[in-house]
Amino acid sequence: MTPAFVVLDADRANNEYCKLSKTPPEMEFSYRPSRAVAMGDRYTAPLDFPMSSRFGGKKVPDRIHTTFGYYIASDRLKRLIEPEVGPQEAEYLPIQLVDHKGKQLQDPYWVVNLLLTIDCIDLAKSEYVQDPMIDDRLFFMYLKKLVLDPAKSPPDRRIFRLPQMPRVHLVREDLVAEMAAAGITGQVSIRQGEPMLM
Repeated sequence: MTPAFVVLDADRANNEYCKLSKTPPEMEFSYRPSRAVAMGDRYTAPLDFPMSSRFGGKKVPDRIHTTFGYYIASDRLKRLIEPEVGPQEAEYLPIQLVDHKGKQLQDPYWVVNLLLTIDCIDLAKSEYVQDPMIDDRLFFMYLKKLVLDPAKSPPDRRIFRLPQMPRVHLVREDLVAEMAAAGITGQVSIRQGEPMLM
């Protein structure tokens, strides 16, 4: 039996972990990574991403929560994701983490911009609120419960995003287990059908 998919989110509840609340002002088209749209040559060099002084703490996990919908990953988490997607299905944007004292951290971190989206949600069993600003397609402002349609769920994929809400990353449970076995920190999983607020 193929393992189920879960929503794999950053651990926003742990206030010991640092969080990011601002994109760099010089970053053009900064909405793109949150919408599964490629940055391409719009992003060419690591930019400074300062830790939030309003939210979170000082510990730096492998997955860092952001208020702007990016998947921020350590180098070792990035290496676990890379074999799962083709070269045209993701881009990895290097960033420079800056701590609360303004010091640049040496450990490499990345914006994992997964471009692979798969429409496999069971709309009848899921609970969501349509974004009122978008009227030409289904696009969620909030997601309260997620259930996937087994007939549409990809049997050969272990990580992807939802086109209706690209900041939601779906990860198969066996890959989640591999991440946990590798000691990856800063992530929480939400099973299908469980209450959530994304």
